[in-house]
Amino acid sequence: MSDQQRKRMRDYVLLYVNGVRRCVRGKDVFLSLSDYLRQELLLTGTKVVCAEGDCGACTTIRMYSDFSEEKKLTVEMFDSCIAPLYLLDCTNVVTIEGAALGEGDERMSPVQTAMMNSHGSQCGFCTPGFVMAMTAIFASKQLQLKQGAGASLGKEKENLTEAEVLEVREGLVGNLCRCTGYVGIIDAAKSVPWRLMPFLLQHQWSVEIENDLLQHRAIPLKVVSKEEGLGQEQEKTLYAPVEVEEAVALKREQQEKLSIFSGATDLGVQINKGRFAVKAVLNLSNIATLFTLARDEERAELIVGAKVSLSRLQAECKETIPELYKHLNIFASPQIKNLGTLVGNLANASPIGDTIPFLLAVAARVEVMGAAGRRVILMDEFFLGYKKIAVTADEIITRIFIPIPAKESVLKIYKVSKRSDLDISTISASFLVNFAAKEGVIDKIRVAYGGVAATPLRFLKLENFLQGKSLQAVANSEYKEVEAILRNEASPIADVRGSAEYRADLVVNLFKKFSMEMEMEMERRK
Repeated sequence: MSDQQRKRMRDYVLLYVNGVRRCVRGKDVFLSLSDYLRQELLLTGTKVVCAEGDCGACTTIRMYSDFSEEKKLTVEMFDSCIAPLYLLDCTNVVTIEGAALGEGDERMSPVQTAMMNSHGSQCGFCTPGFVMAMTAIFASKQLQLKQGAGASLGKEKENLTEAEVLEVREGLVGNLCRCTGYVGIIDAAKSVPWRLMPFLLQHQWSVEIENDLLQHRAIPLKVVSKEEGLGQEQEKTLYAPVEVEEAVALKREQQEKLSIFSGATDLGVQINKGRFAVKAVLNLSNIATLFTLARDEERAELIVGAKVSLSRLQAECKETIPELYKHLNIFASPQIKNLGTLVGNLANASPIGDTIPFLLAVAARVEVMGAAGRRVILMDEFFLGYKKIAVTADEIITRIFIPIPAKESVLKIYKVSKRSDLDISTISASFLVNFAAKEGVIDKIRVAYGGVAATPLRFLKLENFLQGKSLQAVANSEYKEVEAILRNEASPIADVRGSAEYRADLVVNLFKKFSMEMEMEMERRK
């Protein structure tokens, strides 16, 4: 790092909380946001129940200008119990206390009033999370209309239609009411006349706040915390560079000592459970180029930067890769997808990572940058073993290139879990098939499974066996051979989510499901 860069470096995290400027230094930087709000600011309206990002009681909102040329205002809900405070650098955090327009019942926000009038609160512990989630949903829709992006919730009607209610329900899947008072909660959402109101969070945003945050976002950050623990001084360091080259230089200097944080939707849970401790953190949240999400029309692929959230990716895939769009709908809650990233899901290297079989099936490529410059790793070569990836100690992942399946090909993504939505996979699979001109004959197929070995993997023997065969012939006369190949290629283990035998059966059954759906697809194409 040059002397000039050191001179312009700041030693604090800047955020606004309900419009109040906060410069955070030292050990507080490494708190979860919910702990900072509750313990340091005494804003106890934000509740912590699961500390895993599952129940939504801790839901808060962040407001910030995105990295586009227009610097568009973005409003997002997220789970503050697993979000380290430093990830909120250069944002305005809005809590349940800030959602209100002032003091007293007469100053409650429209969402709070609707919850009260609809009897949407019983024990009340989940209520702040539901109010914040609804506020984020409606405020985001207001912004979309204002910014000209359009909104699916209509324009003229005061109340929501049934289709619109479904959209709100999907927005609330990350919030649990243990009293099961969902009828009153949904009634509250139906009664909010959001189109007829001023911007719900206008009292939380100003030109002054925006300019302050933008100016600080351009300044690199280093915070050192020293505190006593276990009889000795413990030091933690936070780095937040603003250029990829700076991040690479830091990784080269510290290598394994430096933990890279993207959205912390997994590591945040591990920290809360005492399973992961940080000494040096590299926060990538202020590097503009890592937020790039673009479509390369010539190569027919999506370019996904390391800091592109799963929410942004899902929105992009609605038209380009609809099967992935549907899959991401059950992947996680909006709170998790607003923080989590595709690159983080990949780099976590879990055998049951939900997006990885898809990336293997479409032959995605991973760009990394290190001391030797940039290089691209094929997905087939990315995993070296359990939780081991082909990224060296001095490299960081910068982008993923995702080929967009051709219109004539068929992509299928499957996930089996104990719950149908928002749950860890027991097993997952992805199939990409191109059919030859001859009806039903497989020209090319790629098959990938997760949760069946130490790493997600392609079933190469199955691919070779199926190529050039018709699905009907496989189903009628060669299915036992296919089943034997499937069971031979999988080597699952037993754990709390399922026995090895159960997983082996799922491998076979998911292929059966795929075959049946392909038969229906062939009928549809006739």
